[in-house]
Amino acid sequence: MSALFALGIGLLTVAAHGAAAAPGGRLGEPSAERSGDRDHVTAGAIAASIAGTLDTGYSKTATWTDIPSPSRIVAGSDGLIYVLASGEVRRHGSEGGFQRSSTSNGAREIAVDSDARVYGLRSNSVFQLNSWGAEWTKVIAGEYHPLIGERPPYLSAIAWNRAGNRVNVVHDMDSVFVTKYAPAGATSRGLELRNDFPPHVYWDLEFHAGEGYFLNRSTNFVEIYSGDTYVAEIPLPARTDRISVGSDGSVFALSQRAWVYRIGRDGGVLDAWDATDGEPGAEIYDLSVDPLDRVYVVDGPNGAVRVYEKTVRDDPGVTPPLPPDMRCQIIVDKTAAPTYLRLGEMTQVTLTLGGSCPQSSEKADIVLVVDRSNSMTGEKIEAARDSVVAFVDEMDLERDRVALVSFQSTPRLDVPLTQDRSAMVAAAGALVAEGGTNIHDAIDMAMNQLVTSSRWSDPLVKPIIVLMTDGVPFDITGLATVAAADRARYADITMFTIGLGADVNPNLLTVLATDPAFYFFAPTAERLRTVYQTIARQISASVLMKQVRIDDIVPDTMRFRDDQPVVPPAAWDPIGRTLTWEFAPVPFGGVAMTYWLEPLMIGEWDTNVRADFDGMDGLDQIQIGPFPVPRVIVWDPSIPTDTPPPTETPVPTPTATNTVWPPPTATNTVWPPPTATNTVWPPPTLTPSPTATTAPPSSTPVDTDTPEPPTQTPIPASPTPTPDAWRVYVPIMYNDHCIKLYSDVALVIDASTTMLFPTDSGEVKLHAAKEAAKAFLSTLHLEPDLDGRHDQAAIIWYNDSAGVVSRLSNDRAALEAAIDAIHPIEGSRIDLGLQFGHRELLPEFAPDRRVANSPALVLLSDGIPNRTTYEEVIGAADAAKMDGIEVHTVGLGRDVRRETLQRIASQPGMYYESPSGDDLSIIYERIAGDLVCR
Repeated sequence: MSALFALGIGLLTVAAHGAAAAPGGRLGEPSAERSGDRDHVTAGAIAASIAGTLDTGYSKTATWTDIPSPSRIVAGSDGLIYVLASGEVRRHGSEGGFQRSSTSNGAREIAVDSDARVYGLRSNSVFQLNSWGAEWTKVIAGEYHPLIGERPPYLSAIAWNRAGNRVNVVHDMDSVFVTKYAPAGATSRGLELRNDFPPHVYWDLEFHAGEGYFLNRSTNFVEIYSGDTYVAEIPLPARTDRISVGSDGSVFALSQRAWVYRIGRDGGVLDAWDATDGEPGAEIYDLSVDPLDRVYVVDGPNGAVRVYEKTVRDDPGVTPPLPPDMRCQIIVDKTAAPTYLRLGEMTQVTLTLGGSCPQSSEKADIVLVVDRSNSMTGEKIEAARDSVVAFVDEMDLERDRVALVSFQSTPRLDVPLTQDRSAMVAAAGALVAEGGTNIHDAIDMAMNQLVTSSRWSDPLVKPIIVLMTDGVPFDITGLATVAAADRARYADITMFTIGLGADVNPNLLTVLATDPAFYFFAPTAERLRTVYQTIARQISASVLMKQVRIDDIVPDTMRFRDDQPVVPPAAWDPIGRTLTWEFAPVPFGGVAMTYWLEPLMIGEWDTNVRADFDGMDGLDQIQIGPFPVPRVIVWDPSIPTDTPPPTETPVPTPTATNTVWPPPTATNTVWPPPTATNTVWPPPTLTPSPTATTAPPSSTPVDTDTPEPPTQTPIPASPTPTPDAWRVYVPIMYNDHCIKLYSDVALVIDASTTMLFPTDSGEVKLHAAKEAAKAFLSTLHLEPDLDGRHDQAAIIWYNDSAGVVSRLSNDRAALEAAIDAIHPIEGSRIDLGLQFGHRELLPEFAPDRRVANSPALVLLSDGIPNRTTYEEVIGAADAAKMDGIEVHTVGLGRDVRRETLQRIASQPGMYYESPSGDDLSIIYERIAGDLVCR
């Protein structure tokens, strides 16, 4: 047991796993339970109301076409649907029929009041529309500055509040304000937003049942206000651009101009779907929910409105995309073949390492947008000059192009897209600090440089903007800057942002970046160069791993056959019994390694003590992890047994008389297979370590002086079956025969509050998980056989903490009772669940652990880990694998982090996904079948 693991167990404090139900309470009402300054709905309140909130999900029921360039949509209280399209406000019936249109007066956003009056906003103006233009117009004055004059505000959102009989407008100057307008135009000050300073990005709002729902893109929360009082906030599962509110107070959020999420007041995802409907070029610009909870979305490029309603779905839906992880995804596997062999025969061990890296591309066009405002005077502008040169030096200018846009009060194109390093170096050296901070126009100029490029339409070229600033927008407001960044993002331009020094607004720069992970902070001028180099390496990643070392330790129960090919060659340490490969680099195609082992005893054995990889990926991130541990079963036909031997065709053991290995007649074991092209290893793109000592395989015959394998107990010759009998017997016995294994299994079950939400069929997810766990138990052999052997299981839960409900046992009734005793509270500490499951499978911790049984851990999760880190979760999983525990993972629902659960599993194939939750029992039974019968 490692010291780290012992320390972790010693520090854990286990909380009660039950959660008392709050009295009363309905979904949508905040409880008195608080976490920090955020209100949350208790598990009891959710459970008490869930029967009245179940639905089977949203499906498309209609599509309206031939709508010219729609951009905004509002479901009016009069039953009509108002669409802002091509300079008009169009009115449609709820079934889609067009009724009439009127001018939009150049409106960018619209709202509709209870009497069907339409309001709009553009630039710095708010107005009420009539059939020919504006009934009235109100101008929101900007802030006056002695150097630049008026600093105009940006109006970001407008919505009608029935309870206050006012239209509300969100705008900014130094901070964010809400202004209210009566139908006749009278103006009054609106509520004060709790995060109005420093400038947060409030981008959309809607009113429902007297409450205002405000989308804060800086925090990715929806803030709820009742009157002028802050009530609660709802966390959003993905970066959100637009919102609408359902009749029950649930929020519908639009993300990535494609995905619609329906979120409960506690932040739980109730449904999610791709609203592009698979249409080529589709982009969803806005959404609205009518009083009957029908969802309307506008597809701008295709001129369409799609309608979604609650229906019974035939398909389980699809899983929304995950946020980018700024490290390469490394996937490893390890196998042994054959699995069943006679004593004296060999098995071939194969290790594979592969994966992918985010943001990698064949080529890139990059525009560096550099702040040269007056505040950059001194060491900052010097650091900027040096950093631009360092960035260019990291790029491959034979495939990539770079441009430079610098800005102060106005932007300037210093160098158009080029592969000329000297031009970039000269322009960087000429940067001089002066003037204001107009980020807005600089982004637009950079975007124009990319979209007018000759390589703009090339799918192999990734367009990228890297923005660096040391302050906040000066000549224009923060919301206007966000609008410019949105235009670039909607054009599929990736944007990295860099904040230099203590005066930057990290909230703003995080929103400007394509993803929060693409915002970087340089606290000092000295650190700026390093940040630029980091981004350059992420953009230019052309390999999976820059270097990696793989160590594989052979156990005493196996003989490493150094007389057989090791592909590619590896260093063999006979004292440490370790094979070592070193690669620099590893291409995206990955690497595969093979060698041969000879088991020394009959029984079931691991083929290695442990195997690990340790290296640096293509994005300069350290990557460390274990390979799975394959097992083989060895038998001796000279020893009588009541159990029939395995019927798998054995691999012949090479002897001095063999001239080719494997013999040509062993068609099921030829290596490499005839179609393989890796007769020469390594390929040209791969450079193994010069420490390799074992000769590569050759097509020439094996030297007849090759040492014979160590002498084994003589194996009596067995009669050779006739060819006809052989052909009939082997397939039947192989397909029907089960090699019985006994296992000790830790069932680790998610007990977070999101497990109280429904599956697609309406069953509560936690109930479905419990029934599936019981089905798993029914597949285990808990009753002892004639030799007293049996399976065992332990039941573990996790949420904000973790605990063991039942230790390892074969008492079926007690195990089922333990499953029923699990109750949820908030949190998703997957790392703690893994640690507790790991501990229950260690003999030094678990007195009932049967060392003859194979240890396995089965983890169920319905969401993304929280209140922990990715590294802690992966570390807990790897610790279990290193102790020989086989880890299986099950993702329940549409909000799981697939890559994380695949990484947790011992092999990618040991991850199972149940988006609907309705096939969970089948998945558990399949895992159980794999554990007890092979």
